[in-house]
Amino acid sequence: MSGEIELAPQRALTHLVGHDVDGYWGRHSLASIRSLSGALPANAATYPLRGGGEYYGQVATNCRIATAQASDGGISVFTRNRHTLRADVTELAVRLPNWFAMRNGDKFETAVQAQTAVSVSIEYPAGTLVLMSFNGASQGFMDAGGEICTDFLPISLPAGTEIKIRIALFSSTGYIHANFRQNDYAAEGSTGSTARVGDLTRRFGTPDPATRSVGTWPIGIIARTTHGGVLGIGDSIVEGTGDSYAAADASDGGFGLIGRAVSGTHAYISGAMAGDDIETILKSCTKRLSLAHYVKNIIFEHGVNSIAGGAGLEATKANMLALWERGGQIARSGSRLFQTTITPETNSTDSWATLANQTARTNFSISGDGVREQLNDWLRDQAPILAGVPVAIGTAGAVRAGETGHPLHGVFDVADVLESSRNSGKWKVDGAAGTYTADGIHPTRFANLAVAASGAIDVSQLA
Repeated sequence: MSGEIELAPQRALTHLVGHDVDGYWGRHSLASIRSLSGALPANAATYPLRGGGEYYGQVATNCRIATAQASDGGISVFTRNRHTLRADVTELAVRLPNWFAMRNGDKFETAVQAQTAVSVSIEYPAGTLVLMSFNGASQGFMDAGGEICTDFLPISLPAGTEIKIRIALFSSTGYIHANFRQNDYAAEGSTGSTARVGDLTRRFGTPDPATRSVGTWPIGIIARTTHGGVLGIGDSIVEGTGDSYAAADASDGGFGLIGRAVSGTHAYISGAMAGDDIETILKSCTKRLSLAHYVKNIIFEHGVNSIAGGAGLEATKANMLALWERGGQIARSGSRLFQTTITPETNSTDSWATLANQTARTNFSISGDGVREQLNDWLRDQAPILAGVPVAIGTAGAVRAGETGHPLHGVFDVADVLESSRNSGKWKVDGAAGTYTADGIHPTRFANLAVAASGAIDVSQLA
């Protein structure tokens, strides 16, 4: 076929850019190969894997995908983000995307429509900045829809070290960002300040652009490692709607349902986007799932928006299975995949202070026999499948999570922590307004911390 190259299984990008980026095979256009060429540092050959199960993997917390593109006419943004290393490192590189998941549109993964210039600095120790390079240059350029990785910077640091990454982006079509304020604008836990970060890493002209109330994060901070990082795939509950920063979060306790649970022990990437459902992500998930190459674990959370949209039980099971299988096809060999149970949705006349004043939202149930409850019971039976198809709970001879032939390693039952009782369909309460949820849909910071403390997301099961 004109303009394309036939690539054999597992050889596509290994032969063309020196490493197997996505494991896909078939026909790849030259443009698509080029857009993926930033998956590893240009100087990776100088840092060869040393055996013992090493790979180029995620080693720090607080990385996430972009979920929006600037609509304020802004073409540049400066960001400083805090990260904690969860593995010893002898070098570091930072990965950035020139794509985003369109939170405020069709929810598809979307290319930035122009090349983007990027500069990155690492701040360590506090106040000391080192400008990172891109194939030896001080500035890199990401193709539309592509990604870029800085060169490896030699730096020996132990697990537990806090670093800051400073990012400068310039794109003629508008910068990408995530729809949550960065956690390090003026002070840790700041929710109202739009004070500019001092020392903007690299300026693109004078005057500086207007103050932004959003930030851009890396999609990866990588090194040679054996550490088993985590990729979270989900909706607003994983992205962090309903959560909030507090002064105590200066210790980098993560954000959102999964981040709060794993970030204390594991490097973590959030691939979550608010409003997403299983039906939609199945149509556009390649870039998010490709981040699994840099971790050993994927935790899926999708489900609540599918139920809210009226999806039936069997269709939801089938779509969940399809998403897990997609993840398993892309994930590293030996990776572990998990699914969480699904949390409730209710209305309340007293801000979720009591059980009596909670009522189920459309397509949800408080009778214990709705789609969500039956789905959760199926998940609690470790999502039995037979001949590649979901089957009823209790089915003899079915393959279950953790067994050979099932895409999942296990199920994390977060619903049991947040519901008043199993399958009640109501949020737990303590008599005060908004303790576990402030809107009937999303867990609060308190609730996410309760899940983390409960061990429902059992980090000992992670690879």
